[in-house]
This record gives sequence, C-alpha cells and structure tokens, in this order.
Amino acid sequence: KQWYQRRVAITAGRIDLSLTGALSVGSKFWAIVKGSVPGVGLKLQVSARDWGIVPLTELNDHYTKDPLSKHKPDDLIQCAVVEVGEKRLVLSTRKSRISQRWKKAAGNRKVIDPVVSVATDLEVGKVYAGYVKSHSAAAGVYVALGYNLVGRTLLKNMSDNFLKNWEPMFPLGKLVKVYVLQVQPKVELSMKMSDLKKAKKEENEEGSDGEETVQRCLDDILLERYQDASDGEEPDAQQKDESD
Repeated sequence: KQWYQRRVAITAGRIDLSLTGALSVGSKFWAIVKGSVPGVGLKLQVSARDWGIVPLTELNDHYTKDPLSKHKPDDLIQCAVVEVGEKRLVLSTRKSRISQRWKKAAGNRKVIDPVVSVATDLEVGKVYAGYVKSHSAAAGVYVALGYNLVGRTLLKNMSDNFLKNWEPMFPLGKLVKVYVLQVQPKVELSMKMSDLKKAKKEENEEGSDGEETVQRCLDDILLERYQDASDGEEPDAQQKDESD
C-alpha cells in the first residue's frame, strides 16, 4: 500500500486533506486527531481514508502519566513518520522529531526519555520508563519501551514483596519504571524497588549534569510513589508540553 502526505487547509470550517506526495520516514505534516486507543496510543487521520497511530512512547520526549488526555478529537497536530508499513503507518509527535526550533532551544541537553528502537539501545543495569502494554497471569507484565520494543517483567521480578492480586495494579497504558536485567535473547525487566534504588545509587556515584540530575530525581520520586504497590492514589505527573 502507498501512503500519501496531505496538505491541511481549513476553509469555512471545513478541513481539506489534499494530496502532496508519497510519505516516507521523516516526513512531517499536520493530521487530525480521531481518537485514542487505551494502552496503545493516539489515532490520527492523515487523509480522507487513511489513518496512522502514534504509540504512547512516541507522544512526548518526556513520558507522563496520562499522555492521551491532552488530545481531543478533531484537534490538529503536527507529526512525523517513523515507519511506513504495508498495513500500518507509525507516527510521532515528539518535539525532537518534528521541530528544528526545539532542537536548537534544547542545545546539548539530553532527551529525558530517548527513543529506544532495538534491544541493543538498552543498557543492562540501567533504569528506563515505559508503558504497560499487556500482562499475563502466567508470564507477568509486558512493558513498551519503544514503539516496536517490548520487555517482560516476570512475576518474581515485579516486587520485593509478594503481590496477591497484582493485575489491577498494572492497567494497560500505565507509566512504570523498569530496571534492565538482560537484553538477549529477550529483554527481561525488573520493577523491584530494590533494583531501582540500586541503579539510582550507582547513577549518583557516577555523577551527571546538575539539571538532568534534578529532573530525574523529581521523576523518580513521582514514579516511585505510584509504582509502589503499597501506595494509594497515583499522583498527577502530567506535564504539559509547550507548543511549537
């Protein structure tokens, strides 16, 4: 199937999606929000008949608790193509992918939650944020670390304590923090607080940029508060991105 880029024009309240050329990876254009798929991402209309999906991990450069809530049906949104497939079109609304102005403003600062595409992008012993993609009573929780990269957290690695009724604690789309145990042959993860704290201690000993350290410490506090199974209501970690 050939996917086509469209020109968006609004005239007398009507939105026109006009053909301008074939889409390819890196293409940037405006699309219309048609809805969201819980635990999956944002659905965008790119032409009169075609639509693409923005996975949760491609919505922002800084993962937040409820990234889909800020987008309403019929909103116009700028996006970039990250994959063109026969049956699917994968899009991104990350500022780092679509905005040169953002890149200039960011300078040498690192993206808080960078794109991870393959297992080798991960480092054993490091902590990453991700979204719960699915779970199984027998296998545990599967976490999306990138739009096409999923890791598994076995039941024994979900908590330092025994969890009797754990499924409701990990609804689809929940933001979690995970510790990488291995990347080959499969990506295996841990959500144990002991592993997360160990990685944080090692990171502090290694040292990092002051601003980045402060931001990550704040993130750690928020994530630990609602990831810990003993906690009650989750804190609101939603961060509103500035528009281009």
